[in-house]
Amino acid sequence: MLTRCLPLLLLPSLALAEVQLNAERDSGPAGTAFELVIEATQSRPISSLDLAPVKNQFEILSQRHSSRSSFQGGQSLYTHRWNLQLKPRTTGTLTIPPLVVGYERSPLFRYQATPGAQKPALSTPSKNSVRLSVELLETLVYSRTPNQLRVRLHYAVPLSHAELTEPSVEGLHIEALGEPHHGQETVDGQAYRTIEQHYLLLAEHAGTFEIPPIEFEGVAPSGSAEGLRLKTEPLSLEVLPPPAESVEPWLAATELRLSQQWAQPPQNLRAGDTLNRTITIEAHGIPASWLPVPSLEAPEGVRVFPQPVRRTQDTRNGTLVSRLEMDIGLLFTRPGPVTLPSLALDWWDSVRERPERSELAATNLVIEGFVDTESESAPSEARPAAPSEAAAGSFVGGQWSAWLWALIGLICAAGWSLSRSKLRQTEALLAQAREELQTQRQANAQADYREEEAHAFNALAHACRQNDPEGATRALIQWAKYSWPEQAIGSFSDLEINAQDPTLSYLLRNLEHSLSGVDDDPWMGDLLLSQVDRLRRRRRR
Repeated sequence: MLTRCLPLLLLPSLALAEVQLNAERDSGPAGTAFELVIEATQSRPISSLDLAPVKNQFEILSQRHSSRSSFQGGQSLYTHRWNLQLKPRTTGTLTIPPLVVGYERSPLFRYQATPGAQKPALSTPSKNSVRLSVELLETLVYSRTPNQLRVRLHYAVPLSHAELTEPSVEGLHIEALGEPHHGQETVDGQAYRTIEQHYLLLAEHAGTFEIPPIEFEGVAPSGSAEGLRLKTEPLSLEVLPPPAESVEPWLAATELRLSQQWAQPPQNLRAGDTLNRTITIEAHGIPASWLPVPSLEAPEGVRVFPQPVRRTQDTRNGTLVSRLEMDIGLLFTRPGPVTLPSLALDWWDSVRERPERSELAATNLVIEGFVDTESESAPSEARPAAPSEAAAGSFVGGQWSAWLWALIGLICAAGWSLSRSKLRQTEALLAQAREELQTQRQANAQADYREEEAHAFNALAHACRQNDPEGATRALIQWAKYSWPEQAIGSFSDLEINAQDPTLSYLLRNLEHSLSGVDDDPWMGDLLLSQVDRLRRRRRR
């Protein structure tokens, strides 16, 4: 049975690259459980973790998995976390070999399991020295609606160690609401110190659930001959199916809000522009994993690129607060009026016991026409010089020409030898030839780059027309290398830095999303090809 040690210990960290192992401790009695946390951040989702190597020397009492996604440095990152409660199977130096976590491996973990000191004989404390109580906030609830279990320990004698078992019931989602609260209270004239812990209970289906007894074990300070033990009575929880007037699908919370944010004001938009929209669902009393992903409709003239959702949760004033954030890239493909449809979420208010609806109103936009990036202003013709300017230029040129010949005559008269003059003339001719050769080589190299760039673009066009995301990725990087030969380009991030094109950045996110395998919809390459072609022609201007 799982136990919570009071107080909890800090967790030292063992890190290797992007995979981390965090252990509650690295040594302890063989019969005592401890927590091990495995966390990995990688560029693609991790489907599963093989824990068979852990079971060789440890018993897995419980495990919990959570994940979140983020976008950093031009790429999507996925963070997975596994919380394991482990108990050594034997004494001695125990090891967990490196585990395969996605495309990386965790570090080797060692744990020193000791025989441990003989536990003192346990006895039931006197009625007034230690008290243990449990209480359900509600004994009759609907399925998937939040309920709370409160565990309170009163003790009038000092304790050097205390452990409380944690509730665990199949079919009930149970989550501790924050850390235990320590306080003081006087009951029937007796002063007590208190430890209080609240748990969130969520029944996944209707039925009757029995919550097993909560057990307490404590040890008095050194010198005492015996330990202390208490156990509560089991509790019964009756869970009803959703009421007849409930919403479908069934989503219950004590509070729920739906909001949206824009990366920039949705104004002055043109066809070909992109706009980033973030939709947030915040709910109280349910875990983040139960929040639904919004279903978005794409109106005509708009391409929608939803990104992986981010789920977070924390405890505020004894209430579980969960958030789901979803970034959506909008690409406007044609001019004219556009209406982004309203978004509604039906839910059940478990406090007022009535259906509710949170809604985002429809957004009306006006999209202007494409910016003509192909038009070039005609080069201005050379303005003929005015007669006075030409005459002045001729006069000045004639003066300088006369002075130049006079200088040459003086030099010759001064005795410059013909051989030295010939030598300098030869050196000048050689320098001119070297410069012309270098210019020709640069021209040839540029012609080669243009030819290779054209081949790479043709390969990209073929992959996009075939809707092949892998082929498009290879061809796009190759095209970028020949388009910016002076830069070291090897990734989408390098391409974005040099292209400086927001629309292309959104299309690259869509391509990355398709390569990750998260999106079931087929990737379409027509927009990427169109935007690269537009960028290509703009660079040639």
